[in-house]
Amino acid sequence: MPATSSRTRSVSSAATASGLLLAGLALLSADVQAGTVEDAEVVYDNGRYRLDLSMRIDSDPAAVYAIVTDYDRLTRISRTITDSSELEHDAGIRRRLVTETCVWFFCFEATMVEDIIESDTSVHTRIVPGPSDYRYGESVWRVSAVNGGTRVTFQCTLEPDFWVPPVIGTWMMKRRMREEAERTVLNIEQLTREQIPE
Repeated sequence: MPATSSRTRSVSSAATASGLLLAGLALLSADVQAGTVEDAEVVYDNGRYRLDLSMRIDSDPAAVYAIVTDYDRLTRISRTITDSSELEHDAGIRRRLVTETCVWFFCFEATMVEDIIESDTSVHTRIVPGPSDYRYGESVWRVSAVNGGTRVTFQCTLEPDFWVPPVIGTWMMKRRMREEAERTVLNIEQLTREQIPE
């Protein structure tokens, strides 16, 4: 692998969205038995990437929500999340994520610090620009009961505060974001099935 500069190693591709997402996993087919991707779309506009994902999960909504809000153990839902923790913050919930993603031969590491607002069925996040490697970022997880299972919708907008190598291209960035998001949701379902204490 070619040597990378310290700046390159300190940033991440926008594929880490999902915060969740995100963020080097293989794309799974939409018809896998473990979960069904109902809709997934990535749009790039004026320096920002927007991801919209809707997926049906064969799990209890409360179990799904518990995993999404377990901020100290988000490394369980994606192998590209290398560190996650809830930070002390007087004004509410704040979390820190460190992600590492490789696109072809470029590997990137990034930090996201996010303020979080929780409701009974949703999680809203907003990136804090200073300590983060993004100029702007917002995401919303929504969890709802549907036909004995759970529907998860995820919307995320990210504006990277770093240089993206032209060789990667917008198409590859969009593809990677979709792959990461789909696999992350499937990992959530697997965790709800296993219920293995750590």
